[in-house]
Amino acid sequence: MPRLRRLVTGINARAITIYLWHLPALYGSGLLLSGLYIAVTRPGGAIAVVAIATVALTLIVMAVGWIEDVAARRRPTLLPAQACNRATTARHLNPNRAAGHESSWPMGRGYKHVQVCGVRLGQ
Repeated sequence: MPRLRRLVTGINARAITIYLWHLPALYGSGLLLSGLYIAVTRPGGAIAVVAIATVALTLIVMAVGWIEDVAARRRPTLLPAQACNRATTARHLNPNRAAGHESSWPMGRGYKHVQVCGVRLGQ
């Protein structure tokens, strides 16, 4: 399950990049195979289109995915597949409660923002 969680976290972190680039990758791989006179309408051709598009999309995500990190105010990474663990997230969200003290959200004590697993929360 940790590998699946890591994969899903990585895909979620690059969701916009994948959404924007999946169609150009599919069309480009179809054009490439058509140019090589490989019938893309047959099952083998369709599998080849998806395989080439997956490789192309992976390279595109690695090349321009860091822009999504910058837009989300996260530290840019090549492969953002680090899953946050719930204990770490809870400790970052409310360090006083994690330490056993009864206190509310730290924003009331003059904090402008809280960083949780690379995501900036707050104002």
